[in-house]
Amino acid sequence: MHGTPAIDACRFIGVDAGSGTGWFHRQDQNGVQEVTGELRPAPPAKDGESEQPIPMVWRPTLARIVEAFASGDFGLDRGIPVVAPVSAETASQIRMSIADYGATLAPLPDQAWDTSVCIWYGDHWSLLVDLWTEEEGRSDLVLDARVTEAGSGYRTAVHLVYVP
Repeated sequence: MHGTPAIDACRFIGVDAGSGTGWFHRQDQNGVQEVTGELRPAPPAKDGESEQPIPMVWRPTLARIVEAFASGDFGLDRGIPVVAPVSAETASQIRMSIADYGATLAPLPDQAWDTSVCIWYGDHWSLLVDLWTEEEGRSDLVLDARVTEAGSGYRTAVHLVYVP
């Protein structure tokens, strides 16, 4: 197999939150690193009949949203690429929902994706992301968000955080 690096010689290095494109790199015998290829995930299913897991392409963006909320940035004032601004009214509602719940919001662990779902609604995907707290792990709180297609990528809009 001359000219083809072994699978274990390549390492995944990142995902573009807007397009979902991932990149791999490898290191040659002299220690020089180079980008070796792209990985384009399959587009999320537009199945309005059944829920599906949250697609991998959206997970980094959703994790950043939850990290912002966990740090007290309910309006996403620091900005997250491909995420619509959160209104002052919605930010206040999110802040109150979390405060009323009485626990400290935590960043999303990998297990959050096991139970979080989305479904297609004709022009957007509606998402429910299970949230975690420092005190109890998986909580009853969910992040309700919407994802729309935007050019060659996606745009996320936060709707609310609440207990269903």
